[in-house]
Amino acid sequence: MQQAALVGHSMGSLIALEAVARAPQRATGLVMVGTAYPMKVSDALLATALAQPLAAIDMVNTFSHSTIAAKPSYPGPGSWLHGGGRALMRRLLKLGEGSVPAGSNLFHHDFQLCDAYANGLQAAAAVTCPATLVLGGRDQMMPRPKATRDLAGALKARVVTLPAPGHALMQEAPEALLGALRGGGCRRCRRARGAHDEPPTRRAHAADAAGRRPARPGRPLPPAVPWTPTKRSGSCNCGGPNSDAGQPAAPVPPRPPAG
Repeated sequence: MQQAALVGHSMGSLIALEAVARAPQRATGLVMVGTAYPMKVSDALLATALAQPLAAIDMVNTFSHSTIAAKPSYPGPGSWLHGGGRALMRRLLKLGEGSVPAGSNLFHHDFQLCDAYANGLQAAAAVTCPATLVLGGRDQMMPRPKATRDLAGALKARVVTLPAPGHALMQEAPEALLGALRGGGCRRCRRARGAHDEPPTRRAHAADAAGRRPARPGRPLPPAVPWTPTKRSGSCNCGGPNSDAGQPAAPVPPRPPAG
């Protein structure tokens, strides 16, 4: 592979930034998710990560999620985001115990690297590809707004803020994050405003063959009827034109009495 677009989250966003800065001719794009620079870590969290890493994992897990149960979340309704995040971090901590040097506390090690990283603005100056910052509106893990503003200015980056999620954007708002990566809101919002930037689907060609509309493979989809959410479970939180992110949920009609 000669060229690629790099996407990184949190500490991974700094890794992606440094990688693009070292080989700018090979990068077609840079997306930094849940990021800031400098990415300072509090002394209390560093000390807890060193002495009691399991307690530090619980702290980070709590601060990373903005709600008890985000909707629709990943991988789907009913998923326990807090439990899944804790299990993943504990698994990584366990993997670190077998690394070199033996018995390494990977959790504390990574926090130290984030806290000490000091090449962010110099790396940003070397980036030549388009850059985007995707931030969670309720992120309690990242310092803002100055840290974000300085980094965005150095990168000349587009900044997208998703109002609903915290630091765990991939789990709390997967469709919204995907829309931000694509650069135009989620699929539902793009369809509603007539932004047919995707090729017709197999289902569309099947409809042509059935005579429900003129058969012409490759033509744009017809204008879509604007989508209006009726209750929170069907709403979109991507921040696009049909988003109700950050807005109170529309009332659900009461169920009629039995009989």
